[in-house]
Amino acid sequence: MVEEWLSALSMSGATALVTAAATDSWQEVRAGFRRLFGRGDQNREHLAERRLDEVATMIEQADETAREEVREAQILAWRTRLADLLEERPDQAEELRTLIGRAEAVLPQVEGAGVTAMDTGSVATTNSGGINVANTGTMRDVNLHHEPRGLAE
Repeated sequence: MVEEWLSALSMSGATALVTAAATDSWQEVRAGFRRLFGRGDQNREHLAERRLDEVATMIEQADETAREEVREAQILAWRTRLADLLEERPDQAEELRTLIGRAEAVLPQVEGAGVTAMDTGSVATTNSGGINVANTGTMRDVNLHHEPRGLAE
């Protein structure tokens, strides 16, 4: 069974990565994840680079009605990749936390949205006004707050 911290951290990492794809912040975030997956091996870095570029291309090419579905599918795919990486190399967790922090710092904040998640194993994210909640264990004390644009005063 996947440990709760690993699942929550991989979900946060996947969400940060996919949220950054096809934005002005992409190259910076992409470089960090390329290094994380490459682990100093040039072949792994090239493979990671190709996969990362595919994410951005898929999001850029999706029409607006399908874009959120593409993002959600990519979050799940990258969550699995990150969980596999962390299972093999738990020492990479701190580097992933650093990457998540850097991605959050360079990405624009979603106006009118806020998420609070407490307890282990639960992650809530906002994407383009939608709210995704992943529960990998017991979930308590989760408060979601979202005010659609134009309704908040």
